[in-house]
Amino acid sequence: MQYTNQSAFDHVAAHLFNQGVRAMNEMTQGCKYKSNGYKCAIGCLLTDEECKHMDGHDEGDIATLMSLLPDEDDIFSVDIRNKLGTIDTGLMVDLQTVHDVSDNWGYTKDMREALRSIGYAHGLDVSCLEGMHFGDR
Repeated sequence: MQYTNQSAFDHVAAHLFNQGVRAMNEMTQGCKYKSNGYKCAIGCLLTDEECKHMDGHDEGDIATLMSLLPDEDDIFSVDIRNKLGTIDTGLMVDLQTVHDVSDNWGYTKDMREALRSIGYAHGLDVSCLEGMHFGDR
């Protein structure tokens, strides 16, 4: 599936609220594309195998990783480029940052406001956020 900026934003927002926790490496406290069954903001746009491929790189944010993916060397890189290549890189970085910042996970209003700010900054419709909340808070 190829995402538009709007469909990626909507999908990531729903994922973050439904999951309710960050995808983290328990030992290092660093965020991962997939960890312990959880996926990060970008990881939720990828298959489990693609997340494993991305987690195998330690180059930093999604913008850096996308620039380092080989064009044709392996099927995972090609699939990831096809899925994420239509999404604005700045939007992906912003969504990844929302996931990675622990302050956004305390209350529904905090996550909603963080996502709303990103949506407005990227000219997106943020109406999907109104019905979203953390299930246990």
